[in-house]
Amino acid sequence: MDHSIAQLDKLSRFLRYIDRWLVILIILYSMIRILVLFGFQILHSDKLSVLFQFLQQASALNMTTSRYSYIFTNMDLFLIEEYINTASSVFECNISGFRIVKTDPLMKTEVGLTSDAVAVVGKALTKLRSDGVHIAAETIVCEEGGVWTGGVYLNRAIRQVEMETSATGILNFNETGQRSMLVLDGIKRINSQFVKKSAWQARARKMANDLDARSNLP
Repeated sequence: MDHSIAQLDKLSRFLRYIDRWLVILIILYSMIRILVLFGFQILHSDKLSVLFQFLQQASALNMTTSRYSYIFTNMDLFLIEEYINTASSVFECNISGFRIVKTDPLMKTEVGLTSDAVAVVGKALTKLRSDGVHIAAETIVCEEGGVWTGGVYLNRAIRQVEMETSATGILNFNETGQRSMLVLDGIKRINSQFVKKSAWQARARKMANDLDARSNLP
């Protein structure tokens, strides 16, 4: 009976978790509908070359004049200027997007996030050493539920790291290990270069129904 109640409780928490994400998806869908209504075309591709090919095809159809607006969700959109500079076509359309990197000069998003990850782990290890906590390798059997003691301490130390300046802005984490503050810069192509026009800040809130998000830290 206790096992059945626990399973029902877990299912209930899972459904509430899904319900939260459905609300978020509905809001995002509504925002996209509004943007499309006002003439914005939203496109995504991990490859800038694909986005540039789209612009070239749009130019052939006379769809890169000032009356057209496009939003690209590639976080390295600012690098597409290198492709545009080599093109024979003229792109007068409005091109907007987002970026997370804050460095000057800008670096690729993947490089920025990797740099931040290395900095966070390094800062966590330095803090552990200053607190007299030494992490050593251990032999564990994952299939038997073994836990690396050093990993538990490192996990907690990483979540306590705070950095005011990093490649991608302010860095801090909540108790579930998620980044608790994230700022996306809205950028727009003006005079053949992408400039920051706005900023959108998202704060990660702890979901009371997060499944398996609790950690038994010493």
